[in-house]
Amino acid sequence: MIDKTRICLMLIALSFSFLFAGCSRIEKADEKAEYGAQIVAAAICESDEEDSATMAKKATNSLGMSGQEGPFQTHDNKKTSMWLSKNDPGDKNSIIFEFENVEPVGKLFVWNYNEKENQNAGLKNIKIYYSTDGKRWKEFKGKGYPFVLAKADGSKQIGPTNLDDGKNTPIDFEGICAKYVKVAPDSKVDEGNWGNYTNGESRFGISEVRFYRYKIRAEYGENLVSEATAGSYTQESSPENTVNGYGISGMQKSDDKHDNNVETMWLTEDNPENNNWIMFDLDGTYPVKEMEVWNFNQKGNENAGLKDVKIFYSVNKIDWVELKGTDYPYRFEKASGSKEEKSTSSVDFGGVSLRYVKIVPDEGVNRGNWGYCNENEIRYGLSEVRFYAEEGIASEPAREWTGLMSNYTGWIGADGIFSIPLNEDDSVGSADDKTKTMFIFSDTYVGSANILTKGMNGFGFKNHSVALLEGDKPYTSCYSQILEDSKGANVFGYKCWLEDGIVIDDKVHIISFIPNDDWNPTQADLLTIPIVEGNPDLENFTKQSNVPLYYNDENQIVLFGAGILDNTIQAQAPNPDGYIYVYGWAQEWSKGVKTLVVSRVKREDYSDMSQWRYWDGEKWGEKITDARKANAVISQGHVSCELSVTPMTSGKYKGKYMLIYTKDVMSKELEYCIGDTPIGPFDNPVPLYNCEDNIVNEAAGNIYYYNAKAHPHLSPEGELLVTYNCNAEDSLTQLMNVEALHPRWIRIYEVIK
Repeated sequence: MIDKTRICLMLIALSFSFLFAGCSRIEKADEKAEYGAQIVAAAICESDEEDSATMAKKATNSLGMSGQEGPFQTHDNKKTSMWLSKNDPGDKNSIIFEFENVEPVGKLFVWNYNEKENQNAGLKNIKIYYSTDGKRWKEFKGKGYPFVLAKADGSKQIGPTNLDDGKNTPIDFEGICAKYVKVAPDSKVDEGNWGNYTNGESRFGISEVRFYRYKIRAEYGENLVSEATAGSYTQESSPENTVNGYGISGMQKSDDKHDNNVETMWLTEDNPENNNWIMFDLDGTYPVKEMEVWNFNQKGNENAGLKDVKIFYSVNKIDWVELKGTDYPYRFEKASGSKEEKSTSSVDFGGVSLRYVKIVPDEGVNRGNWGYCNENEIRYGLSEVRFYAEEGIASEPAREWTGLMSNYTGWIGADGIFSIPLNEDDSVGSADDKTKTMFIFSDTYVGSANILTKGMNGFGFKNHSVALLEGDKPYTSCYSQILEDSKGANVFGYKCWLEDGIVIDDKVHIISFIPNDDWNPTQADLLTIPIVEGNPDLENFTKQSNVPLYYNDENQIVLFGAGILDNTIQAQAPNPDGYIYVYGWAQEWSKGVKTLVVSRVKREDYSDMSQWRYWDGEKWGEKITDARKANAVISQGHVSCELSVTPMTSGKYKGKYMLIYTKDVMSKELEYCIGDTPIGPFDNPVPLYNCEDNIVNEAAGNIYYYNAKAHPHLSPEGELLVTYNCNAEDSLTQLMNVEALHPRWIRIYEVIK
């Protein structure tokens, strides 16, 4: 069995040593931050060692990091995973980071040089410069200037050190356009670094830096900063220039002015024919009020600007709808070539929710553009495009939470992911820095993977695993996993799939089921784990076998445990009635579609199965077969095997209940439904989010998504954090990319006028 002392005292002795002791390092930093996608950066430095072990590229390639993409992951203390300059490099100690395109830069996270007993080489007083061409540089003097980087401590796993301000605050560029960023420390020992290296050598180093694209919370009428791709473009005029703020006077105001430099715009190659389109990705699903356009504005070549266009929108980049608003058919006005060009056109989107927009100009001269561009060359271009938010529900990636569960040693992936607050309070926004959350996972992969290639070195398979998070922030240093006991068995000692759980009177109750070879349930159990000194005592769990939460016959199957709503005072429910509602699914064998059913029980009677009641559409019955009646179905949505129902405490749905799930079990489509009570009936499903994932190359295999659900207590007030699982149908894809096995997180919130 699992060693009781290890679990009950601290729950921190782990197979890969993520310790709670590191939690305090960044607990006050960046609490309400938004994170765009990580900007891939190459690094160069004149003072690199001849030995490639400490080359500048080590500062950006994730070697030594606990996982990919996340801003709060940890770095090891091995010299070979860091950048370290030559001895006494003088003013050649700076390091330059280069992006593929000009980017609107958001936050910069720094893990300072962390070699054990040699942290003095870490950078201290620095200047930061940025450039769009690598020739003309401007010093950055944003918040926190003059910049002093915090010293690392040499521990085996250290979180981001960032600025030496007592909060470890990351550096925020606030959308400044750059293709190059230079970090230039003072050349003197104890000024540019924290002191002499071994044997009195003057060296400078960094473990890792991560840049994140500028992104802000969607507010009514403000610009939804997007990314852009196109069917054709020239090397000097990337489609990204239409959204990265390059060449325009600001990032938000409709009266911002654009210059007439072609290098700050998008322009196709000669005669692109039907590859003249441009597409925008808002990096989330948002209600859009309008689109504003600054047409192609190069002096003397304004005719390349778009003229007659069709506009399409989509949530999944597959199903496109043509926009046909009040100004349809759409024509963009020609720009003037002015050095300070105002926006030329706007298009009303009417509040439709979307993630992608594609602009497709007509083909040909004086149709798709305003005329020839440079003699007989037909080209198409734009200067800037913006999308402004309307009222409604927004959903976007929560990358800092996804990064929490990107891990490359020990626990390397799992699905399931239910979160159980050990203090019983499951209300929205209730978690604080003292809250402990127990995560439970089902199919779990254990082993190691290559951080550079993402490929697995080898793995073992467990039916389930458990993790504990201390606090309400996704800090890797505050997160620990318990994988198995010393005998190699699963945490609970037998093959089962873990359903949702709840804490009642210092006990964790988890519903589980035993699957057959086709993964259909054959038996439901109730696992009960005592909480000792604030931690789950996994050694002393008990099991009630064959509890009556599962039923099947030749026509239908019913299983409860897909989600739990604790509607009691103890859980701080907004409208408590003393009941715990346990949701499940029913499926007719002939149809293959899962529908939502519900049961309930008084809090004090939870372990007494005779006291459970099942909704039959009109009243609460005593038998699970009551939930099988046709009128017992409480939602029109095609639900998944795991889901959530959350009481809403703010916004347009305040006082109502939100059901969240993956449509039809396995799909890219997440949906929500709204009900007036915990038993609904829940209204027509609304598209919430499309699982577009840039971490995994879907061309490498069959990636699928499933089991979306909310985690209210971890969600900041006014938001709802939601997870879904990612997996691959074939083992080759799993071996090639461990990121195919990590849970994904998104956040949803309401844009209010």
